[in-house]
Amino acid sequence: MSVLAQLRHLRPDITWQGVLITASKTLLPGAGRLPRWLMARALKRAGISVHSGVRGNALVAGGVSTTEEGRIKADIVLWATGAVGQPWLKGTALPLNEKGFIRVNASLEVVGQPGIFAVGDCAAFTPPLPSAGVYAVRMGPILADNLRAACHRETLTAWKPPRRVLALIGTGDGYAIASRGGRFCRQVGVAMEEAD
Repeated sequence: MSVLAQLRHLRPDITWQGVLITASKTLLPGAGRLPRWLMARALKRAGISVHSGVRGNALVAGGVSTTEEGRIKADIVLWATGAVGQPWLKGTALPLNEKGFIRVNASLEVVGQPGIFAVGDCAAFTPPLPSAGVYAVRMGPILADNLRAACHRETLTAWKPPRRVLALIGTGDGYAIASRGGRFCRQVGVAMEEAD
């Protein structure tokens, strides 16, 4: 939505249309009903049509090919994929999950590898956590404590992920959809600076 708003601002002489292709059957599948509704409303207001349950499989001349709908026309494509582990990790002896992330225990220590720790985007915590930078930030203090403890052969501390984290999705109109646990709103103002 923000990219489309910027394109409309920079080139008002062009009638910009937006299309969102998602393999999920619903928008924001991990969120509650209200954030999904707010997202659908924001996309509609932004003039973005949604193709749910559709997976893009290749860039082709003039658009994106899909297995479900053939080809969807596009002049500009932003391709966002799900997160996967770095390919070089496969060449290590580190235990990886099915997506290639390093498996860690509650102390953030690599499973079966005493004294080796992994946090943030490369770590696979059990139970799995959604991809969000807030988890990596919150792991930092426990990681620091556990590195010191490991150096002194002391007991490691378990990290407990927060039950609720704040998620923001910019709507391109100076606002964002905010979601935190059971609280949702669309009244968050976003300060914007104009880029040169």
